[in-house]
Amino acid sequence: MMQRSLWLGVCGLAVAMFVATASAAEKVGANSHSGTVVSAAADKLVMTGKDKKEHSHDVLPSAKIMFDGKEVKLEDLKKGTMITVTTDKDGKVTAISAASAAKKIGSNSHSGTVVSAAGDKLVMTGKDNKEHSHDVLASAKIMFDGKEVKLEDLKKGTTISVTVDQDGKVTAISGATPKSKTSNGGEKVSTPAKVSK
Repeated sequence: MMQRSLWLGVCGLAVAMFVATASAAEKVGANSHSGTVVSAAADKLVMTGKDKKEHSHDVLPSAKIMFDGKEVKLEDLKKGTMITVTTDKDGKVTAISAASAAKKIGSNSHSGTVVSAAGDKLVMTGKDNKEHSHDVLASAKIMFDGKEVKLEDLKKGTTISVTVDQDGKVTAISGATPKSKTSNGGEKVSTPAKVSK
């Protein structure tokens, strides 16, 4: 009887650890999500996600915060504003894209994969796997793992979130290094972009 209880306890613990690991892996892969502002002040953002549950994020001082294609301060985001948040591998906010109700957030922010990035042109594939290009404004803030980089530093295959202005020109790009599991169960960090110093 004692061995059976011990065995069931060990199995239960193993299942709990598996679920926690899978949940953490999901969070690392999904570095961009949308929701609504609850409060935004002093490098802290509180928001509700699609599940309507409140959660908070630390906002990096270097985070690019855009509202209707214009750079704003974190404090300018008011309660109820629809936003798309991009986080680094540590869960800290590197970019926030917001739009007034008339512009709809989905129309100015999207995610995809880099095909090429050079000069002032970005070619990427979106969720539909179709290739499209964008002109990148000289003032665009390009962040990778919480650090500002050059457009050319984004390598083919890098997953990014892009914010565009009303003319379709890129005002911000953010990306993060995805983590993947090695065959022996450890974590391996892949680096699809080099960071300029």
